[in-house]
Amino acid sequence: MTLKRRFDQAIEDIMDNFEFDRIEILMKALNWKWASVNPMYLSIPTKAEIKKVALRLLNDVVKKYLEDYSFSNHFFTYNYYVATGGFQAIIYPPGHDLSDDYPELSLEFIASTWSSTGEDYI
Repeated sequence: MTLKRRFDQAIEDIMDNFEFDRIEILMKALNWKWASVNPMYLSIPTKAEIKKVALRLLNDVVKKYLEDYSFSNHFFTYNYYVATGGFQAIIYPPGHDLSDDYPELSLEFIASTWSSTGEDYI
């Protein structure tokens, strides 16, 4: 199976199983707004808009990874990621969790974070 096909299957699995309903509820509860269609007008996104952004991020990170992979023809030892609006699409290097010989694609929604520098980034 090609790496592209592995990523396509991972995207399909993520989109089928990610709990977008919970993200929609959270965003409503926090009054979390995006400039979805019109950058001059902020609104709480619909589930369809949330899914559209998540899918775009997954495709973007895979595209970048595959472009770089095509030049080097080897897996990378660092994470690739793209993020916006609380979402983060990440490709972890093979073996990051000692369970796989291939990169792992992941989608996260981050509502809050804290760093060792004592700064809240959200």
